[in-house]
Amino acid sequence: MSNKSLATLPVNASRADRQRAIDEAVKRKKDAPAKGGVEEKRENATKPGIVKPSKPERPTKIPKKLNEVKDDDTDTVTEGDIRDRLDEETDEVVVEKPKKPAKDPSMLTVGDVARELGIDPKRARARLRAAGQKANEGRWPKVKRGSKEYDALVVALSPDEGPDDEDADE
Repeated sequence: MSNKSLATLPVNASRADRQRAIDEAVKRKKDAPAKGGVEEKRENATKPGIVKPSKPERPTKIPKKLNEVKDDDTDTVTEGDIRDRLDEETDEVVVEKPKKPAKDPSMLTVGDVARELGIDPKRARARLRAAGQKANEGRWPKVKRGSKEYDALVVALSPDEGPDDEDADE
């Protein structure tokens, strides 16, 4: 507590005098503006003889790029120059991908053979697995049209005439 809020009384003061001094101190404290509060700031700002200082000017920072001198060659630039510059930029950025060898039309996948026979490729691969054949390292081998492997694949994928096979597919 600060000394301003305390009341000073003589040692031999009566109880009523003490209570009155305490009440007066409380009243003075309530009436006084809060320390550092808005009211105190407003009161201090309006006192005669007090001049509010103006805010100092903030220094303006100019970016270095604006201070650099640029060559202004806009009147000498042609469309050809612009195209050449763009070509140079794109040549630097583009990385050529290695080209894949051309696909041999006579080499067919299991899916290609199944589509020729009018069978869903998923069902064709399921039939091959059911017949005990397996894909090598996750891929079915490609076969050349007219080869023994092609004929064996066509025979394996051809639907049987029996009704049992038709029910098994569905």
